Amino acid sequence: MTKLKAPSFDEKLLYSYPRSNQRMPVRVGQYSLKMHKPVSGYTTHISPHGIEFISEANLERGSLLRIDVVMPDYWQRKHQLVDYQRVDQPDSFAIFVRVVRSETTSAYACKKILAQTVNIDEVDQEILVSYLHDELPS
Repeated sequence: MTKLKAPSFDEKLLYSYPRSNQRMPVRVGQYSLKMHKPVSGYTTHISPHGIEFISEANLERGSLLRIDVVMPDYWQRKHQLVDYQRVDQPDSFAIFVRVVRSETTSAYACKKILAQTVNIDEVDQEILVSYLHDELPS
């Protein structure tokens, strides 16, 4: 498991972001050279700065993760911003995050994980922002 010291994270960047309280499916996997089976979950808050999600994943503070966020109309939104075609139409984008906090919830002993964004593709960040502002990019 890859762990780094988690820097301080201003949670207000996540919780006060407009419409950040979107519930979106996610697939969570440890970021490492060894392949791990992803675990499913869903977001309780998401912004370009970070993500809070519920999952059965048991994750330690400082862990690096790859999270695939499933977004309605993802390819339709992305297709407006890129100059290439795809045979398949992806329904998700990846963000790389560092776990800031993990706590057990009372619901089915799941975990509520707060993570800071480490890396997100520029186009995917624009798509996320437009989705949270509920407008299609032009």
